[in-house]
Amino acid sequence: MQFSKEQFNVSPLNKEYAIRISNVNPYEMFYISKWDFTAKSVFEDNGNGIYGMSIGLFANGFDWFFRILISCCTNTDNIRVVLLEIDKSNIIESKSLNEIAFSKANIINTFRIDDFLMFAKATPLFDYKHIAEMIKISIKASEYYSSNNIELWLEQMKLSYQQMYTKLEYEFPSQNIMLRNARQENNKNRFMLLYKKMKEFQGQRKQLNSLNDLNILWNKL
Repeated sequence: MQFSKEQFNVSPLNKEYAIRISNVNPYEMFYISKWDFTAKSVFEDNGNGIYGMSIGLFANGFDWFFRILISCCTNTDNIRVVLLEIDKSNIIESKSLNEIAFSKANIINTFRIDDFLMFAKATPLFDYKHIAEMIKISIKASEYYSSNNIELWLEQMKLSYQQMYTKLEYEFPSQNIMLRNARQENNKNRFMLLYKKMKEFQGQRKQLNSLNDLNILWNKL
């Protein structure tokens, strides 16, 4: 990725927004990217794109990767939520409900978790109560992850998964049966594999370079 101190123009009719999670300390999580927190825009020219979570879909409850990124971090004080402005013509891929890829974006704001919660509370698009509970669960999971308490971490991830699907059931009543079945799935073994894989990445200083890598990993578990 390349960063710039300047923003580019985006037509008001062509604006799309996304969020990313990054960390000021790469050793506290399976690091997503080397992010420049002083930049005003970001560009990618290798064809793979920059990955983020569509803010509209995130608001509707498609926030699983957001949860994982917090829950597998050893110090959530250093997490940053980055708000991005995208020109729709720069979107490369948007097949997944959890992520989109784009070639460039303006960096609108960077939030600590508490600041992001204040932003969510002031933004009508968001269900503040849902987001606040989601972040509370994820931070608690992070505490257990940091202290290597896998059993309590697994309990938090189960709670997080169920809370997410409860939100999706509310937002998409026509898919109620499918979503309810998904919410009731027993994912303990899958969560355990995720925990071990993330610990392995941290121990070996491996990196996941994008949300797409996380998506591939999660679907393989």
